[in-house]
Amino acid sequence: MGLPESARLDVYLTLLAIGWIDGHLDDRERTLILRAARQDGLSDDDFERLEEAAAWPVSFEDLVPELPTDERRYVYTLASAITRLDGEVDPVEEAALDAFAEVLRVDGPGRVALDQIATTQARAADADLATFEPSALRAAIATV
Repeated sequence: MGLPESARLDVYLTLLAIGWIDGHLDDRERTLILRAARQDGLSDDDFERLEEAAAWPVSFEDLVPELPTDERRYVYTLASAITRLDGEVDPVEEAALDAFAEVLRVDGPGRVALDQIATTQARAADADLATFEPSALRAAIATV
């Protein structure tokens, strides 16, 4: 991951906030976020803090760190995939994604392409969450 280790926890706390936006963090959402954090090399201490944070609602308003463009695109796409894991994006989640996209400066055709990647990844994960690979998500984003 291109992000300094000190900022990695912020990325995954932000993703938790997206998962909580509809008032409920689904077990599949929690699993995906924790799995991505582990694969991205979150330190054991930070991973433990992330697991603790996943136990109650997290708000993203104060969590969004200043990220490089590639990380903003990754965080947005993973958040978009998380909202699609249950097969539907409700109006609250859509509004949150819109706000999140604005905060992350992800818009226009680039956002549409990232949402398409997220939809494809969520559908694949729906069949078997264990097949979801954050590295494959990063590779797909790199082609946009």
